Amino acid sequence: MLVLTTPRLTIRPFVEGDASAMAEVLCDAAVMRFSDNGPLDSGQVSNWVGEQIAAYSLSPGFGRSAICVAAAAQAIGYIGVTQAEGRTGAREAELGFRLARRSWGRGYATEAAQAVLEAAFASGRIDRLFGIVEPDNRASVRVLQKLGMSYARPITFVGYDRPDHLYVLDKPGL
Repeated sequence: MLVLTTPRLTIRPFVEGDASAMAEVLCDAAVMRFSDNGPLDSGQVSNWVGEQIAAYSLSPGFGRSAICVAAAAQAIGYIGVTQAEGRTGAREAELGFRLARRSWGRGYATEAAQAVLEAAFASGRIDRLFGIVEPDNRASVRVLQKLGMSYARPITFVGYDRPDHLYVLDKPGL
């Protein structure tokens, strides 16, 4: 199992015991404001954690991982590099992240995303990372820009009433 560390964070695969900590993230309406489905209930959070564990075991190095402050084992959010048929090409992946509200504004998302981005490119399996973000989600837009991602174009999904924005970053040297 892939574990990444930064000066302040540990990024590790999810475990069953993460459900209660992830409820602080996934059940919070403010955190989930820009999600497709809104806040989850506690049963949905338990299922979500189980899905992340299963997905990671099928494709090590891809999927969502828990973000923990290095001095504590409790998850404060998630970050992941995912591939989805019809959404990503063979050598590209989507970067996604979410943090508990109490962890906002500390640079954790950027720090975790930089570590995950470097690991994804170093794996040799990814040549392009992209992020899809609602334009009003200014904090997430700033994280993507700090990573060096550039705005590429609007992107509208079925059922959406307005476009999200697509940001991309190609592996250095391509």
